[in-house]
Amino acid sequence: MVFHRRGVYGDDRGLRGAHQNDIAEMTLSAIRPMLVLAGVLFATWSLIALPACLYFETNTKAATFAATINLLPGWWTLILVERSRRIDPTLQIAALTGNALIRLIFSVVAVSLGRYLISGLEGREFELVVWSGVFYVIALITGTTLSYRIVTS
Repeated sequence: MVFHRRGVYGDDRGLRGAHQNDIAEMTLSAIRPMLVLAGVLFATWSLIALPACLYFETNTKAATFAATINLLPGWWTLILVERSRRIDPTLQIAALTGNALIRLIFSVVAVSLGRYLISGLEGREFELVVWSGVFYVIALITGTTLSYRIVTS
């Protein structure tokens, strides 16, 4: 069932303005969790991947690519969760559980294409899989926590 807000004159002028304000409000409230997710992944990259790249000669490109491919679906799911906040609670639960599925599918496809997307990765594909696994778990925990906070607030 769809409810419309009508303007003073009975036309859609009030609806258009209210709808634009709702979208702007949703986007602004989703930015903070997106920045938190990016900060956590950057901190993880700085604390784990950067020293590993400097001291153990792992591939910097693989670690950076792994962090990026886990950041993008995290942002997407946070936006979906924020948009689902004003709708049916069943869809909110679906958004929370879909968080892991969306991230997993995106990560598997990106890692399988990583060999072709990253030059200089020949013979080091396993590093990309390991780094993707590390960043996947951290991004999943952070994204699920942030999604839960969005839904319950």
